[in-house]
Amino acid sequence: MTRLFVALALPVPVQDRLQAVQTAMPGARWVSRENFHLTLAFLGDVPPARLDDLDEALSDARGGLFNLALCGLDLFSRGGLPHTLWVGAERTPPLLDLQRSIERSLARSGFTFEKRKFRPHVTLAYLRDAPLDRVAAYIAGHSPLRLPPFRVDGFRLYSSWPGDGGRDYQVEADYHF
Repeated sequence: MTRLFVALALPVPVQDRLQAVQTAMPGARWVSRENFHLTLAFLGDVPPARLDDLDEALSDARGGLFNLALCGLDLFSRGGLPHTLWVGAERTPPLLDLQRSIERSLARSGFTFEKRKFRPHVTLAYLRDAPLDRVAAYIAGHSPLRLPPFRVDGFRLYSSWPGDGGRDYQVEADYHF
């Protein structure tokens, strides 16, 4: 079984800008620049026998070239405590259409995937016992955050593997428009 997800890769200048805002904060485990991505669909464990079907399904997903800007910082919480610090992405029609097309293609091919409300974002850090006042000060100190738009010309299939201090991601396939 291979743990897989579909995501947008971020160009190097965007990675640079995101890495530049990762400053000291107690309780933050910063995501490495190589792992920055915007998840479109999380599949979880997929058996090797289904990988050809998955490739065919993703090849059927439709999208077109578009520009996307990352903007705003926010948190996901668990049990009332901040868990994940992230930067949002504009909810543009081309992004939403691409994400829906990927989900439809996966569903038609019999794949199951995480069905949460799509909140386009890039994770900056995972938080553990981070003082709320420090998290609030971090967000205030980096707001408003808005990066220049970048060109989206496709998406990728990634695998996720246990690594030092978190997960490591590997590109398994590229799908261009």
